[in-house]
Amino acid sequence: MGGTGVEDNFKALDKGAQMIIGTPGRVYDMMKRYVLKTTKLRHFIMDEADEMLSKGFKDQVYEIFQFIPKEAKICVFSATMPEAALEMTKKFMKNPVKLLVKTELVTLE
Repeated sequence: MGGTGVEDNFKALDKGAQMIIGTPGRVYDMMKRYVLKTTKLRHFIMDEADEMLSKGFKDQVYEIFQFIPKEAKICVFSATMPEAALEMTKKFMKNPVKLLVKTELVTLE
């Protein structure tokens, strides 16, 4: 989603999708319009959580979580885990598991 007209997204969603990738703004807009139906959503993955929360998307991200069913599995990935991201995991996730890697142990290998 994103980078194309909203009408194109409407048509694509009408055909059905197993996976949707998009910016918080476009995803939230589709959810708010009830074009992106989340009642059967099983997994929600947010990558670059630190960036999403620091670039003014925090309100939209929190609104998106209101549409996610309680039984859905939520995964949050981030190169850094600022307090805002940790706060979000406490608020929207049940018994979150944190996998933290020390900076000096992170390599490209």
